[in-house]
Amino acid sequence: MVDGAHNPDAARRLRESLEQYFDFKWVILIIGVSDDKDIAGVVSELVPISGEVIVTRSHHPRTMAPASIAAEFTKYGVKTQVTDNVSSALSKALSLAGERDLICVAGSLFVVAEAIEQVARHSS
Repeated sequence: MVDGAHNPDAARRLRESLEQYFDFKWVILIIGVSDDKDIAGVVSELVPISGEVIVTRSHHPRTMAPASIAAEFTKYGVKTQVTDNVSSALSKALSLAGERDLICVAGSLFVVAEAIEQVARHSS
């Protein structure tokens, strides 16, 4: 599942949609955001569904440092891991995912685009 969810309202709507339309045990969230976004607000909306979080960054120059994003999730006691790029984050998520887990990429359209490219590259 991919969704930009780059502000608190969009993150809330993503959470609500995941809860309404998907049957999952945990969400493994891959997230990276641009440095001008309200990361505290986005995180507060996504924490209730986040079983594990993999923080990453896009190649875009405006990307927020992954450590800053991870620190926000850590405030809520959510287990986080940091990767250097979206490809590594996807590999990590796939290795962690159980049969009933949902992998969701969010936080930035740049991160979402890179995830879609990676999946398309590996499925052809």
